[in-house]
Amino acid sequence: MRLVNPVRRRTSVIPALLLVAAAVVGCERGGGGGAASADSTHPGKYEYVGPPKVRTYPSSNATLQRWIAANDTVAIRQHGWDIWESITSMTTYGIPAWQTWYSGHEIFEESGETRARVRGRHGLVEFEVRPGFGHRPGLRRSANGGIPSDPSERVFAFNRFTQSTAEFIWKNGLNQGKVLRDTNDAFTRRGTPLISRAILTSADSTDSASFVLKPVFQFISGTEVTAVPYWSGDDSRASTDSANPIPSTWNRAVAVDPTGKLHPGDSVFLPVNNAGPMWMKVVPLSAFYWVKLTVDDSINFTQFGALNGDLIGVANDTSLQAVLNAARPGNIGLLMAMHVTGKEMPNWTWQSFWWGYDPKDPRFGADRPASIKAPWNHYNMTVAYSMTTPTGAPLVAYNPYLETSLAGKIPAGKDSLAWTGVTTNCMSCHRRAAIAWSGPVDTLPVPQLYGPAGLVNPADPEIFTQPFPGQKGRVPLLKTDFLWSVTIRGHTPPPRK
Repeated sequence: MRLVNPVRRRTSVIPALLLVAAAVVGCERGGGGGAASADSTHPGKYEYVGPPKVRTYPSSNATLQRWIAANDTVAIRQHGWDIWESITSMTTYGIPAWQTWYSGHEIFEESGETRARVRGRHGLVEFEVRPGFGHRPGLRRSANGGIPSDPSERVFAFNRFTQSTAEFIWKNGLNQGKVLRDTNDAFTRRGTPLISRAILTSADSTDSASFVLKPVFQFISGTEVTAVPYWSGDDSRASTDSANPIPSTWNRAVAVDPTGKLHPGDSVFLPVNNAGPMWMKVVPLSAFYWVKLTVDDSINFTQFGALNGDLIGVANDTSLQAVLNAARPGNIGLLMAMHVTGKEMPNWTWQSFWWGYDPKDPRFGADRPASIKAPWNHYNMTVAYSMTTPTGAPLVAYNPYLETSLAGKIPAGKDSLAWTGVTTNCMSCHRRAAIAWSGPVDTLPVPQLYGPAGLVNPADPEIFTQPFPGQKGRVPLLKTDFLWSVTIRGHTPPPRK
C-alpha cells in the first residue's frame, strides 16, 4: 500500500438539476461500458430507448400485491434489482437506457416573465417567484407540437421520465397550472369525495413502461485527486449529526483520481467536507457511472440552472456561486444516487440506489445479481413497495442523498411528532404529493408537507386539505399521482399580460 499526500481539494454534492445549466457540447461517459462521445440532443444523435425486460420486470400488479401481502422481501428486492439492470442496460449509443429519457425541463418549462422556484427543506414545499429568462436557447420546439428537446440539459436533469409518462403529462396538460386548477375546481363542483380527488399520469392505474427518476451527481476535478464523501450510515462514527446526517456531515470518504496516477488501494491524506484531513483509500473512476463535461457557454446556462433549480432533496450549498464552481468545463460528474419509481402497481414501486464503498453491503447490496455489471454493481438499494410492515409499523426506506436533509413535525403544533429524513418512506412521502390554489391561477399554490414513514390515507383531511389565508375552513387538494414533479413543476403560473 502506498501513502500519498496530494494537493487538498474539497468536494460538493449537488443535485443534478442544479448542474443542467452547462451547455453540453459533448461528454465522455464511463464506467463498465467504456467512454463514448455523444451530445444530449433528443431526438438527434440518439433516440429514446425504453426499459427492456429483465427477469421479473415487468410484473403484473397482482404479482406485486402477492409479494407485498406475503412480506416476500426476497422477491421484492430481486424485482428492484431487475428494474435497475433494465434501466441501466447499455444502448447501441454507448449510454444507458435511462440517459435517453425525457427531462423535467423538456416537459414542464414554459416561457414567461416569471418563474416559480421551489424550496423543499425542513419538510415543507414552499413556492416563490423568481425572474425568468423565457425559453432557454437550447430548448428546441417540436414541429408537430410534441415535447420539445434541449440538447444541453438532459444529461444532468434532476427528473427523468419514460416516454409513456412524458407524453401523457404533455398531451393532457398536466404540466400546466390552469389544467390542474380547473381539475380541482371541477371536483369541487361535483362534490367529489376527498379520496377520489386525484389525477393519473398514465392512461390506466398501472403502466409497466412508466418510470420517473431522480438522479444525483457529484462533481469532482477532472485533473486532480478529489475526496468523495460517501454514505456509511447515520451513526456517530459515520456522521457528525446522526439526527440529520446530510452529505456535508459525512466523515467517511474515498479518493478519486481521474488522471490514473494513483493506484486503486493507495491511501491518500485529504480533507473531508469541512473537517480536517484524513487517510482514505483510492478507488478508480470506473467504480462510478461518470460524465466529463465540455461547455460552450457555461456561465449563461449555469446561472439559469442555479436560479431555476428544483431544490427537493438539496443537502449542500445551492448558491449560484457553488453551482458555478462545480459545473466548470473539464470537471467530472459522478452518479452518486438515483430514486427510481415505476408504475407496475397503482401506488408505484419504489427502489432507491446510492453508490456504496462496499457493494456487498449485507443489508443493501449482498443480494445484487451477478448479471449487473460495473459500474452499476457498485450501487446499493433500498425498496419501499408499501408504507408499513405487515404488522402496521412504519416501514423506513430512504435515499441518503435525497432525504437526509428533510425534517418536520406532523401535525404542526406543541404536541406534534418530530421526524427527520432517516425516518421516512419513499411511498409515504410521495403519496402526499398534492396541490391547490387560494386565488386565481396566476397566483402561487399553498405549501404542502412532506412527512415521515407510515400509512398515508388518501382520504385523510389533515393531509389533503389545507387552510388558506382569508378563507373559512380548509380547502381540498388535488393529488398528483405520487409525483412531486407534477405538484412542484406543473403549477407554474402563466405570464401576466
